[in-house]
Amino acid sequence: MFHQRRQEDKTLGAKWRNSNYAIHTGSIYGLPTKLLATLAALFLASLPVTGFLIWKGRNKKTRSSENSVTLTGYTSNKYPYRKSSR
Repeated sequence: MFHQRRQEDKTLGAKWRNSNYAIHTGSIYGLPTKLLATLAALFLASLPVTGFLIWKGRNKKTRSSENSVTLTGYTSNKYPYRKSSR
């Protein structure tokens, strides 16, 4: 029903196209590449989460430093002689 060709008889482009699934699942060279693909996927999935946590921490720091203005209008820590914008 379907015409199947052996891997050795395929052109280089056909080999690359047919190996796309095996590369993306990590099954191209067995268990070591499956583990490597799993670790890479977990690492890449953690990047948005850690990026958000870093942004949230930075945003929290800037809000607390904006509220550190003294009654005279000067900031208290980093630039003691600079007037605040508020």
